[in-house]
Amino acid sequence: MEGSLLKNGVEIYEYEASMIHTKVMLVDRMWSVVGSTNSIIAPSGSMTKVNIAALDVQLAARLLQDFESDLEQSKRLTYEDWQKRSVITRVLDSLIGLLEQEE
Repeated sequence: MEGSLLKNGVEIYEYEASMIHTKVMLVDRMWSVVGSTNSIIAPSGSMTKVNIAALDVQLAARLLQDFESDLEQSKRLTYEDWQKRSVITRVLDSLIGLLEQEE
């Protein structure tokens, strides 16, 4: 999936400072959604996760500031980089793709 996204202009960055798993959406610098729900709901439809949405310009500004700070510690993944993945990485990506289809 990453290859298709990269090929079509999506920018993907790898955060290098540590492990980070954040789901934040900012809309028009005023709406913020923070939580644990995936943007694509699993076919099972089970929703045991939580999100919070807020209409707060100050919160949105702070979340944007944090995102931009994290971006400075990230490496942009290009389509060319993605094509140069090792055989082991390609196999692991394929296995993960199969597992994701099962959800």
